[in-house]
Amino acid sequence: MRAREPLHGVRVPYREIAHPPKQPESGHRRNCPRGSQQGAQLRINKAHSHGGTLGQSRERLQALEGCRIVEKDNFPRAAMPKTCGSGQARVLSPEQLDQLMQVAPNPEHRALWSVMRFTGSRTTETLRLHWGAIHSDRIVFAATTTKTRRTREPLIAARLREELEQFRLHWESRHERPARNGSLLFLSPGSENQPMTRQAADKALRRAVAALGPGFPSGVSLHSFRRSLATTMAQRGASLRTVQRFTGHASLGQLQTYIDVAEADEEAALRLLD
Repeated sequence: MRAREPLHGVRVPYREIAHPPKQPESGHRRNCPRGSQQGAQLRINKAHSHGGTLGQSRERLQALEGCRIVEKDNFPRAAMPKTCGSGQARVLSPEQLDQLMQVAPNPEHRALWSVMRFTGSRTTETLRLHWGAIHSDRIVFAATTTKTRRTREPLIAARLREELEQFRLHWESRHERPARNGSLLFLSPGSENQPMTRQAADKALRRAVAALGPGFPSGVSLHSFRRSLATTMAQRGASLRTVQRFTGHASLGQLQTYIDVAEADEEAALRLLD
């Protein structure tokens, strides 16, 4: 394996100090407040450079720092636990999404979730929406804000239109100015020109899920709105090409990974074996 001298002349395998992939197959997470996962891995590598196995190096590190190194599974830890197939965000039914909307902590997050629920938009591109992108029949996600760098114009559902009309009234009252082109829909608290952060949006969703109690499905994340739209549309007969118009996936193959399989369909498939 190729090696280089990244820190203080300590030779560490290149693969272990390079930036990790988005979904590493294996790794370790530190269950203690000091530092980050990458920092912990570098210290493990340093200990390993003095001899012994990686397992022994981990033991020396946790004894030295008074913390526990926790083995990860095949998927990275997310902001919220994901349990629905391959670590993907939980798909929610329309009824469950309605429950979630009812416990939104404020109008900003309710409107944010509504846009993602009815357009299948990604969190970041939704947080960067401005009022000029909201038209009578469509929402325009500009190419500069989308992951694929392509402009997308999903049709606005009747329920989403009602939500946005109510939110516009709230927005203008709160900020004491008209909702005009260039004005962000979802502003960071205390700011008039900075968007709400993804962390703030995630925290609000956590609170809402917790408020619904243990009976509500686990594994819900901000991506659940997007997956739920794709899955519900596909299961109710919409073509993948039509669903792609909303989600903006670069290919139908990528879109298929978002669509969940209903338990009833799995049971029906099992009955074919009888």
